[in-house]
Amino acid sequence: MTREDIIKLIPTALLTTLVTVAFAYVRTFFETKWVIFSIFFITANFAIYAGLIAYYKTESKHQETLDLLKAVREDLEGFKLAIKSQLKFTWIISSEQLQIVEKSKNKCTVIWILTEDPSDDTGTSPWVPVIQENLSNGIKYTYLCLNHKGIRGAINALKDVFRDFPESCNIVLVDQDEFEHFPYQHIVIYDPNNQSGEMDCYAEIKAPEKGCWLQLTKDERNYVINRASKLVNQSQKISSYN
Repeated sequence: MTREDIIKLIPTALLTTLVTVAFAYVRTFFETKWVIFSIFFITANFAIYAGLIAYYKTESKHQETLDLLKAVREDLEGFKLAIKSQLKFTWIISSEQLQIVEKSKNKCTVIWILTEDPSDDTGTSPWVPVIQENLSNGIKYTYLCLNHKGIRGAINALKDVFRDFPESCNIVLVDQDEFEHFPYQHIVIYDPNNQSGEMDCYAEIKAPEKGCWLQLTKDERNYVINRASKLVNQSQKISSYN
């Protein structure tokens, strides 16, 4: 029952009460039982009306709660949309945009990739054509991969991507303890030695959808490159064809 419905009942309730009072006043001169009946009828009318008012207040509070929950839900959906469409977080770029960035690194000759799973760059991945184009332009890749049971399968998958340029791919296996020192689990480093002046660093972040990247700050980039450099220089390099 809505507020409008209750308002419509007000004239009826008042009229009923007035008629009952008048009727009781007249019947008082005749029989006592009518007085008792009238009092009961008046009390019942007031009780019903009071109940309707209480019901409206409860329903109103319930509706306010529903409206609040709806607003919260819309805010959450808005946050997801902002991540997806990058309407608010302009510092986040998609994998497609990062591929364009990578293609624009015309002077870059070295790319390092820190990853838990290098299979992201194999098979039908949209990164494969980008990598192959870079290889034809003389760019060399180094993969710093988390050392785990399934890594050999991913290394074998990389063989097909680098089959025409075996000397352009090095793989460094990184133990779990060392891997955890990196702030992100998927990082791309362009020109780590800054030989071309195009040094840059991007990391994939956890988001509702895969493929959201951010550009690291200068301090973050320096930390990542320094740590990765030690691994590249000290750890055992494994050719993708070994």
